[in-house]
Amino acid sequence: MARFSHENPPTVDDYVRVFAVTPRTEKETEMLQFLFDCWLAGRSPTSEEFSTHMGWKGNYVHIPIGTFAKKLNEELPFDPPRIKSNDVASASLCDFFGPLGESVWPLRPQVPAALERSGIVSRV
Repeated sequence: MARFSHENPPTVDDYVRVFAVTPRTEKETEMLQFLFDCWLAGRSPTSEEFSTHMGWKGNYVHIPIGTFAKKLNEELPFDPPRIKSNDVASASLCDFFGPLGESVWPLRPQVPAALERSGIVSRV
């Protein structure tokens, strides 16, 4: 299988396949639904808004979304970009930008359709 990257992203079908075999916790599903709801509304949440929605303080969201993304990246496989000495695992889900703590989290273009086709999220 080809390796994916920021410049060579997975397709909707690639994401559907990976979502089918990657276990999710209830909290991870909640994170994905929140990102999907923001996408439906035509906006992207900030780290603080994302964390607050999830019941966390500050920009804690980087840890759980990164942990979930690492599970996805084992199946994709996705080569995350590096910032300083850290791999940015969540880049497989979000095309985020901004400094740590002020990041904005837009879903990659392929992810909303894959989440919906996989039955992970729903339009409410």
